[in-house]
Amino acid sequence: MRSLQREPALLLALLAVAALVLTFIVYPQLQVVLTPGPGAYVQFLQEGTWLTPLLHSIQLTLLSMTHAFLLGFVYAYAMFYSILL
Repeated sequence: MRSLQREPALLLALLAVAALVLTFIVYPQLQVVLTPGPGAYVQFLQEGTWLTPLLHSIQLTLLSMTHAFLLGFVYAYAMFYSILL
């Protein structure tokens, strides 16, 4: 807190960043969540149309993680043994 008192420009910069984050990130996301209302969310969950996209997202996540793990392991293995030689 003492450094903010010594440097008011730092405080102004922090306030400006906080204002920009609130204005351009937090506020639009709140609008997207609050605009449909609770009834629309209940209807969406009852219809069950969200299940297929959820399963596809999980499948894509698992495939991506598997490929990233395998490629990372091969790369690390090659780097480790190339250093030893």
